[in-house]
Amino acid sequence: MNQMTRRWCVAIVTALAMTLGFVAPASASASELNSSSADADAGAGEVSVKYASTFEVVNATVQTMIYLKAEPVASSWSTGLWFDDNGPAAIGTRFVPASKEDFALTWWFATTNAGNLFYQFGDDPDHVVVVNALVKDFAQAMSCSSVPADLVCTVQGLTATITTKNPTSYTITGADRQRQADLLNALCSSGTPLATCSFAPKGELMRSYGEPRMIGENRHFNCKAEGIDTVRLTWGFEESSSNSVGGSLTIGGTLFKIVEVAVELTYTHTWSWTKTYSEAHDIQVYPGKWAWMEQYPPRIAVTGDFTATIGNVTLYITDVTFDAPDGDSQGLIVSKSRDLTPDDYAKYCL
Repeated sequence: MNQMTRRWCVAIVTALAMTLGFVAPASASASELNSSSADADAGAGEVSVKYASTFEVVNATVQTMIYLKAEPVASSWSTGLWFDDNGPAAIGTRFVPASKEDFALTWWFATTNAGNLFYQFGDDPDHVVVVNALVKDFAQAMSCSSVPADLVCTVQGLTATITTKNPTSYTITGADRQRQADLLNALCSSGTPLATCSFAPKGELMRSYGEPRMIGENRHFNCKAEGIDTVRLTWGFEESSSNSVGGSLTIGGTLFKIVEVAVELTYTHTWSWTKTYSEAHDIQVYPGKWAWMEQYPPRIAVTGDFTATIGNVTLYITDVTFDAPDGDSQGLIVSKSRDLTPDDYAKYCL
């Protein structure tokens, strides 16, 4: 069922509920705008059919972005602003360069949920961007209604990216820089002409092993009182970018190509984000034992400096790491065993 069909179904169900005597939730008061759940407004017997739309505000300036407040926008159906479980951060929360605020607005049938969110940039309390978010029947919208002269607000879908009007640069440091690099990666991979990225590897490629995992369902229980079982355990699986340090990258994304090309040019190494592993091993399982096999997947990592240009802002992030499966190895294969417990005997040996 596509999104539009689902919403029509929701509307029909809600309309029937209203016909049977239920009512839509009341509007939240100004003091409730930062509530973590819209369901707090619903009383006994009220309709809870709804959907939520998620919005993002990205700080692509070199200043700190501070969330100030949210105010409802009046509509013909309601005056209110309801957040889903994912409400905005606490008032006064500071977002450093290359970080983002995200929140969700809820919708009920025949009800408009709209509001203005205020973000201060820098130390001047009058240096504020106002972001408008709206959810109504079968529609969502995002815009910026007030932007200082030195800033630019670009809206793509339900993401508002705030950048500066004049060329400037900023170096991101600190423990949070990997997460900030991942955010910028996502912008560069989203197809927006607003952002471009590059990656400069340095140092040596680093080989290591990832966290061990039991290989598939390969295990054997020797429930006998005597006699060694010799069994062959076969296994196979695919490892991909979901195991990368950042963890939020997407196969085929622009950044993948940036890292792949950079690694190949710098190290003459073919960098692959996926690898299929498969092998078969003979293992001896002693009486009263449960035996299995684990693989420590081989990883290869590269560290370097990441650069993102968003509008007129250039952001430098030093010493970020991207890793991928090491295509030259099957990893470390280890046989493991332990004694069968009474519960094991009851579950696997009867």
